[in-house]
Amino acid sequence: MNCTIPEITSRLLETKKCLILIHTCPDADTIGAGLALMVRLRSAGKIADVVADAEIPSCFDEMYDVEEIAGRLTRRKYDAYIAVDCAMPFVMGVYGGWFTDFDGVTVNIDHHAYNSMYAQYNCVIPCSSCCELMTEIFRSAGWEPSKEEANLLLMGMVSDSGRFSHANVTEKTLLDAAYLVGKGADPSWIHDILYGVKAAEIDYLYKSAGIATKYYCDDRIAVFCLSDRDIECSGADRSVTDGMENFLLGMKPGTEVAVFLKEQEGGYWHKAFMKSKTLDLRAAAKKLRGECAWPHVCTCIMTGYPQNCTDEIVKALSDALDAKD
Repeated sequence: MNCTIPEITSRLLETKKCLILIHTCPDADTIGAGLALMVRLRSAGKIADVVADAEIPSCFDEMYDVEEIAGRLTRRKYDAYIAVDCAMPFVMGVYGGWFTDFDGVTVNIDHHAYNSMYAQYNCVIPCSSCCELMTEIFRSAGWEPSKEEANLLLMGMVSDSGRFSHANVTEKTLLDAAYLVGKGADPSWIHDILYGVKAAEIDYLYKSAGIATKYYCDDRIAVFCLSDRDIECSGADRSVTDGMENFLLGMKPGTEVAVFLKEQEGGYWHKAFMKSKTLDLRAAAKKLRGECAWPHVCTCIMTGYPQNCTDEIVKALSDALDAKD
């Protein structure tokens, strides 16, 4: 069942021992939302742990309590599993199987419209970030964020909203951000953690995009695939790729749709970011089981190898272009 924020808040308040699961290739949004919830539940006297089937990027080393995220756990006794920012179980890696096999209470808190509603209790509300949704949960529960919790939540909001540039940023997003700043969140510190001085890494990636971008349908569709190896060679982390689709859209005259396909887990599943100047992407998004934050902005999760994912995306976009013409 899909729950309202007050309903999911009640479930969280009822838990005594919970395991919070975040997605592989952890970003600031899943880390921030997961840790903020862990800290709050612990402060309420509950047992709460966070686990990720992945190494946490070193750029997040200064985040509050990040060392509390476990890479491996035994199946100790919990009464609830809480998935945070996980659209589907497989994005939790090995813990996705734990989640689906769990015989206790399962909770799914996520902001992706294409979430598969895999838990007993789902709170899936499309918005700019899971940290925005978690901020609303805090407010519903009457939990006043500490400075550390406010920093965790604002960091996720800044990162997943593309520094508040994405089309799904709303007045509520900015009001929640202002609320967190009022509780002690430090935007300057957050900027340094997420972005810092990364000019060389950004330059490398953008040059790679210029070389590696492939064009389809008479240059109307531009596709750039970014692998884990590309990021490793640049010395950067994933945060520097925010807005890559905007860069691709302006690279060549006549390009109507830009697709940024980012490797997420060992080359087998990818997150695709699509943006268009003129094409309504909603029909393509439906075919790709994605979500449109705005008619010209689409995000979807693809499973398979890069070329297979590209072929499926190009086919959906080509059909949309044909229908437009």
